[in-house]
Amino acid sequence: MNITELTAPFLSSIKNIFYQMSSVSVSYDGEFYGENDDIVSYGVSSIITFSGLFVGRLLIDMEPGLALTIAQNINGDSFASVKDDMVLATISELNNIIAGDGITQLNNSMKLKLRLAPPIVFAGNNPVICIPKISSQSINCTTQYGKLKFNIAFERSR
Repeated sequence: MNITELTAPFLSSIKNIFYQMSSVSVSYDGEFYGENDDIVSYGVSSIITFSGLFVGRLLIDMEPGLALTIAQNINGDSFASVKDDMVLATISELNNIIAGDGITQLNNSMKLKLRLAPPIVFAGNNPVICIPKISSQSINCTTQYGKLKFNIAFERSR
């Protein structure tokens, strides 16, 4: 099983769920690429981990304007700050749904027995996300409201 087989289900989930939930269209800027350095966040990030026959995580990172637009579109209300609890909860739940959909596709096709942990979310000015010693893949994306990055990591369980 190669990394393309593991990341492919998330590509469709990202586009479909972003559009279904928030009416935001996502365009990919190329393909997944290896990410070996720390990630400097755009400003709003959510991480969800999973375990089973593989362990890993899905990170969604976006610019603050995009996070505010998503929260507004999903909740039907406007927000002044990305640190508003509802904005953070919305981004966290969006990640949970995307990860859940991707994991379900993997479990259905490959029987990996993957299960999700609850997501975490944070916001700040240029926080650095340290990547542990686990191979990860990133894909850069754009929307009409700002930049977006997805980073996914897989490691075979011990």
